[in-house]
Amino acid sequence: MITAFDFLTIACFCGLVAAFFVWTDRDTRTLLHMLIAGVAFAIANQVGNAGLTLFALVLIVAGLRLSEPGHLVGCCPAVKMLDHTAG
Repeated sequence: MITAFDFLTIACFCGLVAAFFVWTDRDTRTLLHMLIAGVAFAIANQVGNAGLTLFALVLIVAGLRLSEPGHLVGCCPAVKMLDHTAG
């Protein structure tokens, strides 16, 4: 862990894991949201380390936005398949 992006993205990921275990029902749909956000943080770390600071910050904000429960419901076919309450 050398750069600021290493610390920032690891902190975001740790917060994501803590939020999943503490404040969710630990269902598959929520895990999918968190997985997508975690991938966004990992990509942001690599992009930030490569020197593309603005793009990395955009990815971090997108990852934070994607980590909100219920954000992807209704727009992603994979999430619709996992949502057993959808008609």
